[in-house]
Amino acid sequence: MLCYNISINKENSEGAHMKILIEFYDMDEPLLNLISALVLRPDIVVFMGNEKIRKQKYQRPLQKALNIAGIHAELKFVPVRMQDYQMVFECMESVLDQYVQDHCIIDVVGGNDLLLLAAGQCCADRDIDIINHRIGENSLIWLRGKNAGNKMSYDIHMDVSQAITLAGGELLRHGHVNPKDLDAGLLNTILNVFNVYNRNRHKWPYFVKYLQQLGNPDYWVTDETDIRAPKRIFCGGQALYVDLGILSELAEAGAIEDIRVNSTECAFRFTSGTLEAYLKDVGIWLELYLYAMMLKSKQFDSVEINAVVSWDDDDEKTDTINEIDLIATKDTGKIFISCKTAIPDNAALNEIATLTRRFGGKYARAALATMCDLKTEAPAVFRRAIEMGISVIDADDLFGDALMNRLESICPSWN
Repeated sequence: MLCYNISINKENSEGAHMKILIEFYDMDEPLLNLISALVLRPDIVVFMGNEKIRKQKYQRPLQKALNIAGIHAELKFVPVRMQDYQMVFECMESVLDQYVQDHCIIDVVGGNDLLLLAAGQCCADRDIDIINHRIGENSLIWLRGKNAGNKMSYDIHMDVSQAITLAGGELLRHGHVNPKDLDAGLLNTILNVFNVYNRNRHKWPYFVKYLQQLGNPDYWVTDETDIRAPKRIFCGGQALYVDLGILSELAEAGAIEDIRVNSTECAFRFTSGTLEAYLKDVGIWLELYLYAMMLKSKQFDSVEINAVVSWDDDDEKTDTINEIDLIATKDTGKIFISCKTAIPDNAALNEIATLTRRFGGKYARAALATMCDLKTEAPAVFRRAIEMGISVIDADDLFGDALMNRLESICPSWN
């Protein structure tokens, strides 16, 4: 949920209640459109912006986000042609004439420069409060009006679903990893299995290919988690052999149990159906590991794995659907992470950069996590990522305090 704690200076308590809030719609950072409404809880919010704000694509996310936060303000949208300052000025005067009798406040934290200029000119001879944000201090400040100079402090923490909603999208579901399946015990097992995976990276694909053949019911004792199978299985003319060393390490990690081996067969049990599914997915362990570590660190307000999101809601006959490996929020900052075991290609870089811009805004960062050392193994890819503003989490960053320090350095925040 989106939550916010507000502490108010005693001197400015009169300015905290108001009926009308006038906002200048910011196309680049969705959060700037709602910060003041979240803090001040007005009865009506009037959004002025370019003609795009006629579209439901821009209107609906604001209403959804406020409703979820328990604020049921009436929203009004005033499109303005930005090509002509005189037209902008006249539109501003018309809006102020309509609401000047009520207690209204103009928020100048975002929006088009022409709107800001017109607001200053139109308010010169009107008794209207103007506010702005001191971003680094998490506070509103009254620039003009009877409360001029007063501040109102706030603290905002946003979860992933709220961040996506605010950007005009929707968190639909999770992909092949469902967080509801991952309790604390399973998360610890995942961390143990990742160490097994990391020690056996070069052999892992062949081991997984053997496990994938165990989906054949001929190898089940009671169900798909209880296995008795030949040590050697043929698949498409290729002989696949069980790796007893990895099997033993997985038993120590808590992923399998009750191993029994004879000259031709091996038998064992997966400790859960969830782990059975994960162990048959060759490319899943980096994102599972990062997810478990991020939750364990308690440094983030919200973390989602395999997030399936839609966008272009209501304005397109068919919504665009994307899956993002990891999304995390901290305060107002967001990280979008793409996990690639091998060296990523340009398509992977372009995808995470595009999705971060679409759903993140100014206070979001794109990151690429990989098991490779990109700086030495693929320096051109590393340079390209940096040029695109994508932070790289590579092999040197993945373990212990180094990972948390790297994530902390990446995640943007107003604090």
